[in-house]
Amino acid sequence: SKSGGNISVAIKPRPPFSPFLGKVMAYVQRNRVPFEHVDAWVPSFVPPNSESNGNPSPACRLCFGGYTSSDSEISFEGHSQHALTSEQQFDFLAFGEYSQKFSFDVGCGLPGRVYQTGVSSWEQNVQNAPGNHFERCGGAVQWGIKTVLGVPIPSPNVGRIVVVFYSRYDRPKDQALVTRMCDDLTKMLPAPKWKLVVDIGTGTSREETPEPTSAQTPQGDNRVTEIMSLMDEHMPADSKSQAAPYLPGFTSLKLLLAKSSKTQVENDMLKSLLDSYSSYVSTGRPENDIALMLARDYMFLSQQQSLQQKQQPLLPRSDAPAVNDANSTPFMAPQPTQAAHAP
Repeated sequence: SKSGGNISVAIKPRPPFSPFLGKVMAYVQRNRVPFEHVDAWVPSFVPPNSESNGNPSPACRLCFGGYTSSDSEISFEGHSQHALTSEQQFDFLAFGEYSQKFSFDVGCGLPGRVYQTGVSSWEQNVQNAPGNHFERCGGAVQWGIKTVLGVPIPSPNVGRIVVVFYSRYDRPKDQALVTRMCDDLTKMLPAPKWKLVVDIGTGTSREETPEPTSAQTPQGDNRVTEIMSLMDEHMPADSKSQAAPYLPGFTSLKLLLAKSSKTQVENDMLKSLLDSYSSYVSTGRPENDIALMLARDYMFLSQQQSLQQKQQPLLPRSDAPAVNDANSTPFMAPQPTQAAHAP
């Protein structure tokens, strides 16, 4: 249990995002694979727009498909296994929340390169890599990621996904291990339940993607800029911070504020947050308290919206591709993300 300010919070590894990633982490722990964190990247497609130079084919992007972390690690020497501390678990949680805001063009970033070539890539000292080579190097520096391994895995319904493994140690490359992992993970047959088209900014949306709205979006509202500054200034940087449990709220709220096109639901949520901000300011609360409360409010509103969506009945789609392989392991559908930029 970590205690900071008036909040005591137990930092635990995030549960597996999907059955597939749960199986991958079980494999890591069972076979003493020297990596402590795993995420998945799934191909999706952006519809062509006016800047596509006459090319009617949709552009493929690698989008975030979830993450999970181990509760233990293999020592640097590889001789022993011991539990991760609460602070180390928090670092992987924070890196996972950070990573889900990225997506990659084919050939760009580690996931994009591995997807394009179909060849595994073991990379060390990524915290020192240039941004155009490992675009999440800023997060690697902040949360102690040093070695990554990207593995392409065939999928029965999307062709190929990329699973990336992370370690906080500088792990020397083990080609025999990579070969064995590729063979073993291929047998898991991941089958993402993925929307074939996602809306990213200027892309046109399909029926299953919420339409951007022309409703009143307070882009010119000075409060938007003020909240952005608050989020930047008071973003939690370590697990001992009082605001640490609300890190996902800080990062997600920043992205919502930065979006140029918002759905009606997002506009309603933003209006509520702006009203809350005005109320907090009027009572004379300190800026760090206001930032924390806004992050908390955003997490609560997002959770309520998610619960409402789950309560709505889902109608089967006649054009949805069917996967009949009984051995395939389904993903939980990831959410569309913004394009990756070097931190």
